[in-house]
Amino acid sequence: MKNFLYLRIVFVVLIALPILNFIYAFDENPFALIKITRGPYLQNVNDQGAIIRWETNVASSSEIELNNESYGSLSPVYEHRVALTGLESGKKYSYKLKHSSKTYTFTTAFIDSSRPFKFTVWGDSQDNPPIFKKIANSMLEFDPNFAIGVGDYVNNGPDLTQWDKRFFEPASDFLSKTPVFLALGNHDYGMDQNNNWDFSPNSQGLKTFQNFFEGPVGIRTYYSFDYGNSHFIVLDPNLNNAIGDFDITPGSEQYSWLLDDLEKENSRCARFRFVFFHEPAFINYWDGGYWDGEPQLRKNLVPLLSKYNITMALSGHAHIYERGILNDVTYITTGGSGGNLEYTQYREWEHILIAKPIHHYVQISINGDVLEFSAVAADGYTIDRDTIKSTTGCD
Repeated sequence: MKNFLYLRIVFVVLIALPILNFIYAFDENPFALIKITRGPYLQNVNDQGAIIRWETNVASSSEIELNNESYGSLSPVYEHRVALTGLESGKKYSYKLKHSSKTYTFTTAFIDSSRPFKFTVWGDSQDNPPIFKKIANSMLEFDPNFAIGVGDYVNNGPDLTQWDKRFFEPASDFLSKTPVFLALGNHDYGMDQNNNWDFSPNSQGLKTFQNFFEGPVGIRTYYSFDYGNSHFIVLDPNLNNAIGDFDITPGSEQYSWLLDDLEKENSRCARFRFVFFHEPAFINYWDGGYWDGEPQLRKNLVPLLSKYNITMALSGHAHIYERGILNDVTYITTGGSGGNLEYTQYREWEHILIAKPIHHYVQISINGDVLEFSAVAADGYTIDRDTIKSTTGCD
């Protein structure tokens, strides 16, 4: 009798489990064991739309509630992506995922050149999630309109576990509210199966990055956008190059695109112009043997930055804060958001005014013709600050 009862229980379980899984997958059961395993995080927020992405442990519907209206898809998936369109410029929105009780907010971009705005920049958060969490929380407290990363968010881009443990988890609160625009670093491309660096378009690290993130032109790793009265350019010196040969190479598609972008009216008429890329052209401190920055970038990119009156060029790669001014262009290395710090000085570039091996990020505020920036330590105190007044534009 006991054996018969046991067989009945096994039979019921075998029949019931697939049915329950089906119910969970379509999320018709309020007790479904659906958990958010990554995100939510914002992508490509502009003046008319936004993309919200997240991951669940069970295939389920991609539904969100935005200002009390429902959006999304009923199709069950693990990787969720909801593209919102027709939003109002500069408006704050609240949203909830169907599988979460938390309410999140974001604000759409605006193109009104008279409105003040602020943003943050960080880089090289790869090695120390607790430090990066401090920095992400500090950036969240600053409440920027958006943020820009200058690369090396993980140590090896193909490793999905590193992305979750070193990027998405420590910055979860920040990413759910703040649009981020990301430049790639060499570690984000990462290693191939033979433990060699791979910066090719077929790099597994690049494919992983492109699966997670999308910018103003989809998955392309270089792009530009306008915000308020300013123009922003994100570049990728790693693409199709090699260690020791990072460059925006004349004759390449990226170089031609950059020249075209710099000549466009929206770029030329911007009050402030920013360029972001991972490897710096100039650096004083480096612990990995002699290195003073990328010579090819000094040869091919730096003259363009001067010619087109770029306000500020921001990079990472070296785990330190350095700032200098050359031909009216402010160069900032902000690679101190978690990586092991640099303490060995090999070079003393005359235009570099300050160098501090400290975990940090950068805050930038723009109000009309005035730009104020600060380098802020992970513990919250200011390590450097300055003001720049615009002398450009088409008024």
